[in-house]
Amino acid sequence: MNLGIPNTFRSDYLSAISCTGPIYDVLCQRFLNFIATCHCSDSELIRFVIKHSVYYAQAQSPICRNYALCYKRYGFKVEDELKSGLKSSCCDNEAVMPMSAIDYHHVSFAMELIMLRSGILYTPDCEWSRVQIDCMLTAVGTR
Repeated sequence: MNLGIPNTFRSDYLSAISCTGPIYDVLCQRFLNFIATCHCSDSELIRFVIKHSVYYAQAQSPICRNYALCYKRYGFKVEDELKSGLKSSCCDNEAVMPMSAIDYHHVSFAMELIMLRSGILYTPDCEWSRVQIDCMLTAVGTR
């Protein structure tokens, strides 16, 4: 579904409007799921590479650095997670980017503008052109 939002629209607003997580969280979840899948693989070689990368190579391993970064984002202690074994349970606790009350008002207003433009919402005695609505969306969704 194309919402027709300007290119400069804030990504955190976009996440709230589309009811999806931020792209960074999606990437972290996919990476952690990949690590968990490799850790449980039937191939001994794949399990060895993952275990070595996470448990022994640590700072020299891009896998461990990414793993640590993802776990820190979700508020876990990396050391505890490494000792207890690899798991992707952190994906259940999404890292929520806090939004202020003003941000929520902006998101709500942007959603109303999108509904106005698509004809879902109607304002009696007031006609807004598509250009005016696009201008308001740009003003609300950019800094």
